[in-house]
Amino acid sequence: MAEKVKKVFFGRAGTLLIHLGEDDKNQDGTAHVWMDRWKLSVMKDNKLQVMKTAPDIVLNIYDIENLLKADIYGIIQKFLEPQYDADKLYDYSAIKLSGQSCKIGLFADSIKEFIPGKIIQFRRTSSETDEQEKLDMKLACVEGALQYLRDRKYGFANVTAIRGIPALPYEIAATDHRGQMVKLIHHLDRERNGGAISRNMDDLTLKLYLNDADSVRHYSYTYQCTLNEFRPVTFEELQKEYPHIQQDETDIILDNEAKFFVWADRDKWGFFVLPVTRIKAELMVGIDKFFPFESDSWVLNFFDGTR
Repeated sequence: MAEKVKKVFFGRAGTLLIHLGEDDKNQDGTAHVWMDRWKLSVMKDNKLQVMKTAPDIVLNIYDIENLLKADIYGIIQKFLEPQYDADKLYDYSAIKLSGQSCKIGLFADSIKEFIPGKIIQFRRTSSETDEQEKLDMKLACVEGALQYLRDRKYGFANVTAIRGIPALPYEIAATDHRGQMVKLIHHLDRERNGGAISRNMDDLTLKLYLNDADSVRHYSYTYQCTLNEFRPVTFEELQKEYPHIQQDETDIILDNEAKFFVWADRDKWGFFVLPVTRIKAELMVGIDKFFPFESDSWVLNFFDGTR
């Protein structure tokens, strides 16, 4: 619903009011967004009651801009303030705004905090006729990446790339012993990019599911191993090889219990699975296996000639 409201406000020039509800009020100058689903649990008279009738809500563009202003400024500040403090902003020949930042004027207003407004080139397309320009803006990052690879190959650029923890567009989940789905790698959460789930040693098979932002399943993986693949290890040896595994996570592993650690890899587009168990009070570790997030069997490549 928030996405629909954003598109109406910032995709249609001149929209000041939006009505949210099940019925179109047909008010002049007010856009209508239909609420197809509404369910809210409310504590009333010491009882939990379910409201299924959507209320009539009217939003105005000024309230929405006040709500977004701080977040958008924080995004711009994160990217431009270090360059501003180091007096490097004027080393850039151009700063392009693409995608939603072209349609939401708050982005340009935030940039004026760091760059004089008179040198900012900001133009928003008001119609759908200039499709080529829209495509060029969408591909600006791809073209920049290709230029970077070319310049590095021929020695035109000396760049130090620092890899951070990725914010993943997917989530990885598995079912626990109660049959409930447990998220191990969370969608767009840099802090929760790994987890663990336990299994009985009688069945060393772990089924993992790749879901999108709406928890819709796109792919499934299967990790299998045997007891012969495990080797004894001390916790110090285990942490030296896998520093993200903490001791309190291995101390609670019981005899004949296998704990599968799952984590996203910052250098590869995928995740690892590693089983750890305890047999007769001795810590044992299995073989880690890498699974790619995307497989050629279910994802179309942008450059495969089909688009």
